[in-house]
Amino acid sequence: MKVVLTKTILMMLVLFPAILSSTVHVIHLCPNASNATIVVPDNFASIQEAIDNAVEGSTIYVRAGVYHEHITVYKNGLKLIGEGQNVTIIDGDKLSKVVYIIANDTVITGFTIRNSGSKHYGDGGIYLEHSFNSSIFGNIVMDNNFGIFIDFSSKISIYNNSIFNNGACGIHVRNSLNIDIQNNYIKNVWPIMFFRSSRSHITNNDIRSHHPSGISLYDRSDNNVVMNNKIRGVKGDEPCTAIRSLWSLNNLYVNNVITRARWGIYLGYANGTIVANNNISEVEMWAMALYHAYNNSIINNHINHIMLSNEVGGIFLGFSKNNLVQGNIVSKVDRGISLHFQSNDNKIVNNNFSLASIGIVLDGVSGNTIYRNNFIKNIIQGYDDGDNRWNYMGEGNYWSDYTGIDINRDGIGDSPYYILPKGTDYYPLTVAIKIESITLPRLQLVAHAKPLPEPIEVREKVTWSNKHIKLTRSINILEEGSLTLENITLVVDIDTWEPFIVVDSGGTLSIYNSTIIANGKAIWIEKNAIFYMENSRLYNAGNWEGGGAIRVREGRIVIKNSIIENSFHIQIEGGSDHQIVGNEFRYCYASIRGFMYKNSTIANNMVISTASHAMEIGASNSMIFGNTIRHVWGSPINIHGDGNVIYRNNFIGFRQKPHDFGMENLWNYKGEGNYWSDYNKGDENEDGIGDVPYYISPNGIDRYPLMVPIGIKHNKLEIHCVSGDGDSLSKSTVELRGFANHLIRTKNTNATGWVKFTSLIPNSYLITAYWHGIQVANHYVNVTSDTIIDPLRCRVHDYYVHISDRENENIENVNITLYFANGTYLTSTLTNITGWAEFKDLPSTAYNIRILYQGIQLSNFTNILSIEDQIDSAFLSVYDWNVRLLDGDDKALSNAEVEVYLWDGSLLKRLTTNDEGLIRMLNYPPRSYIFKVYWMGVKVLDRDLSLMSEEQIDNIQCAVYDLLVHVVSEKNDDLPNAVVTLFWLNGTKIFTIPANSTGYVMFENIPSTTYSIKVTLKGYKDVKENITLISEDQLTTITLQSLSRPFTLTPIGIAIIASVAICGITAIVVVLIKKRRFLCHINDYTAIICIQRRFKRSVTKSNSL
Repeated sequence: MKVVLTKTILMMLVLFPAILSSTVHVIHLCPNASNATIVVPDNFASIQEAIDNAVEGSTIYVRAGVYHEHITVYKNGLKLIGEGQNVTIIDGDKLSKVVYIIANDTVITGFTIRNSGSKHYGDGGIYLEHSFNSSIFGNIVMDNNFGIFIDFSSKISIYNNSIFNNGACGIHVRNSLNIDIQNNYIKNVWPIMFFRSSRSHITNNDIRSHHPSGISLYDRSDNNVVMNNKIRGVKGDEPCTAIRSLWSLNNLYVNNVITRARWGIYLGYANGTIVANNNISEVEMWAMALYHAYNNSIINNHINHIMLSNEVGGIFLGFSKNNLVQGNIVSKVDRGISLHFQSNDNKIVNNNFSLASIGIVLDGVSGNTIYRNNFIKNIIQGYDDGDNRWNYMGEGNYWSDYTGIDINRDGIGDSPYYILPKGTDYYPLTVAIKIESITLPRLQLVAHAKPLPEPIEVREKVTWSNKHIKLTRSINILEEGSLTLENITLVVDIDTWEPFIVVDSGGTLSIYNSTIIANGKAIWIEKNAIFYMENSRLYNAGNWEGGGAIRVREGRIVIKNSIIENSFHIQIEGGSDHQIVGNEFRYCYASIRGFMYKNSTIANNMVISTASHAMEIGASNSMIFGNTIRHVWGSPINIHGDGNVIYRNNFIGFRQKPHDFGMENLWNYKGEGNYWSDYNKGDENEDGIGDVPYYISPNGIDRYPLMVPIGIKHNKLEIHCVSGDGDSLSKSTVELRGFANHLIRTKNTNATGWVKFTSLIPNSYLITAYWHGIQVANHYVNVTSDTIIDPLRCRVHDYYVHISDRENENIENVNITLYFANGTYLTSTLTNITGWAEFKDLPSTAYNIRILYQGIQLSNFTNILSIEDQIDSAFLSVYDWNVRLLDGDDKALSNAEVEVYLWDGSLLKRLTTNDEGLIRMLNYPPRSYIFKVYWMGVKVLDRDLSLMSEEQIDNIQCAVYDLLVHVVSEKNDDLPNAVVTLFWLNGTKIFTIPANSTGYVMFENIPSTTYSIKVTLKGYKDVKENITLISEDQLTTITLQSLSRPFTLTPIGIAIIASVAICGITAIVVVLIKKRRFLCHINDYTAIICIQRRFKRSVTKSNSL
């Protein structure tokens, strides 16, 4: 038999290797002996019979087959090994627990365990109770109520199992320690759930769930590690969260991958937790949410591609304090990080928030420190209406739309960045920072929590009145039981997330004139139960898991004239005839939510400041009227039911549009609709009804939108804008914004600096003033009556610039031009005689200041105008320059016209030399200049000169010379009294001077050019010739020809006229003999033969004689 069984086992190992994972079990086939192996059905027909006959430490080997039984392992050290997890099946036939373990050191492996009962709590596939050091691995656990239930046990290992299709929970751990759950495939409604179980590891599991959670740690499940898990598909109605921690302390969630979930990670009343290095994507709501959570670390997480619904975001904090948010990368969400409801004193550092609708929201919070973060390309970078700190140790944040400058290039912008309506980053970074991972802090161990006490059961009519009660045990109001609280102050102090009051079917809870501080617990109203609350207050009630502050499951509620504050919402699930009338919801996540109820009334409630959608109404045939909803970060109202009437409500200040997903809902009644603060159409006949309907996507339409809110007084707001020195600013632009910086109206101030806004409802408003397009004032005002702001002091200042040279001498007529940092021209002016330039009423911002003098840009720098009457000085490197102009014999050239040009050919200045031939040029920049000098209208100098030092002297000789003309006869005799006239080439006479006794004429200081000279003398032929003056004392001799000689004496020479015959042709030959000191050379002859007219042509022949 032993040989046959061994062959069978070997064949099984070959054919079914998956059944043993990595562990090889050595089986000893010796029945009824210590450490022996019992084979089912070989030794015993049933598994339970084998257990009953085994001794501690035995191995029970179960062959393939279906075993319809319920087994109890009550002996220590038993190992139950199935032949294969797919072929060895324990079937519970839908009754009770399938495998019940109440022993230590138990091993269950190689089975399919299925079909437990579901009638009793704890019915499941495998139930371990008071077990120690047991292992469940290599099994399929399916189609049970609970898959694996661990209760009051420790050191339990659950690994390499496939757990799916179990109705209640995959793995449920309660009141246990040191549970190791790893490498399991779990596809279940609730894959893993811990209650009051600590110091355990949940690692490397593949978890898929449709509703409502992936991994849940409840009720002081402390010091657990949840690591390297993949969690997918946790979707459905709220709350559906991949990982949640409620009322648990000091847990570590690290390196988990979450995709396609409704929520990512939720910490409610969870303190000391580390959430690190997780990757969260494709989540419908918040990737991470902290609610009443303190001293947690949210570090090194990646959050992106959140599905862009109307209520999604990266990281949410509500009523959460002293948390660290560091090293996270959040992208493509609605809100990158959003803090609400007294979430104070948190630290947000070295994170990257990009491509969001709003990068960061600080709403109603203070004392938070935000620095060294990147805010990149968010539609709205941030919102801050509190007292928060946006820099630390001289460093702020990087804002991709920052337009300021960094003059000294230290990486810190020189002007603040404003986070409207109240925030200011005084040290904005000009370069994006690197997001660096940080070392994980160590978890602090806490003591294991004790089991909860049993609840108080109310089975009859009970009244508590006129008391202050500290509630340390929950309350169950059973059928026919009734509890009335009247004039009670009730403080809930129970160490659990679960409801502090549950009203079972047939029970009644009534609360009158009482105050309840719930500390995160909820009230549950079950089917056919009744709940009344009137003239009472409910604080800090509910959480996501509890279904809100008050959860109604097909019961009936009446809540009137009460206050619900700092809480979640009222959740209505079915039932009818509910009345929620005349209440105030203050600073709640939402106000009213629910589905599948009807014939109810929601009227005259005030909802102030919700972090989500204000009302999610799943009602039908109900009346919703007279409510005022304001300051809503989601939609003011979404309707999911049919046949409702919604009218005379005020919807004021909301970020996202309302929705009507139902059918045949009526958004008006008797000609009146609702007031919508974003309605911007007209009312031509002034009847208070808008002329154009208001559309509620996708199916609703308010045909009669109200122009003014119901029951709310209108106010006016008057603002006087003044500059830094109190001058009125006319024509400044003033924006008025409401909730979430929604633009209400824009106006310009009048001539006296005043602007008026009318028809304002009581609300908080942001006033933003602009001057020359620059934001110069932000002011947050709460308008509850007619309000005057006088003055609204704007950051508009007078600015003075003083210009001097290096010797502190004032420089006049310096052109100072101001440009905005983006290069846009603003204004320019000239310095006065004292070197001062004045600019009045400039907006406080960064300016590019360009200084031009003598047409040359001498300086170009950037500065910040930040205070009234700000003074800046500039020292110019300019020199005084002395240029003396001389003629050809180095004598001063007075009255010369001088033009000074820049290098580009532009004319800088025109000057005239003085009697000493000098031009003095004051305060000229050192560089090269082009000098052009004109004398008698002729350019006599065109030269580059360089200025290089103070009081530089340059003596420059110009082309102005003396011309000497000597008039002689043909015999070279001096001809005194000859008249010599100097002409310009255009014929204009310049000078006429008679020759002296020696026949000389001197023309002094005339420009170098070409002249025409005419010489006349009685008895002589007039001579006129052109000469070019090119040097000083240039001599020109003019020879006059006597009129008594037969020859014509010309300036050229002697003309000889002769008649010759060449080839029978008669011609006249004129021979010009050019004078060369009265010597002629044959080569100098030129013969011009003029041929008779009948040939009508001329021939020039050189050197023919």
